[in-house]
Amino acid sequence: DHANGNGSSSVGKDTDEQPAAAPNRESSENERWTLKQAILCKMAYVHLCLDNPVMSLRAVNELLANESNCRPEYSFSARMYGTEALCLLEKCEEAVYMLEPLIQKDLIAADAISGCGQGQTPARRCSLSHMSEASGMVDT
Repeated sequence: DHANGNGSSSVGKDTDEQPAAAPNRESSENERWTLKQAILCKMAYVHLCLDNPVMSLRAVNELLANESNCRPEYSFSARMYGTEALCLLEKCEEAVYMLEPLIQKDLIAADAISGCGQGQTPARRCSLSHMSEASGMVDT
């Protein structure tokens, strides 16, 4: 029973340690990914401050490549920094696409709060809104 001589069984010890190892490994991987997100986000910001939008965009793209696993604050900041970098590179159309997921989330949230939406997708309603604004500007 007590094979190790100190009054405890080594049989129960092995089974107790192995299940604990898996959550620790998963936890440390999650911590590393969270740290990497923070670092990439800070790198994107610093490169913008140093007037280096290309390097900023590289950090943003690396972060957003795994966006489904990103913390919301890093995803949001990365999209904002990426938009600014694209504008500095005079790629305004790409900058709009960088913001599109944020706009859609805001429209969905607004629909949920207001209870409206009239059966249209947020993107469709947004584009109709912009078209009516643009046509109003042309008429004046």
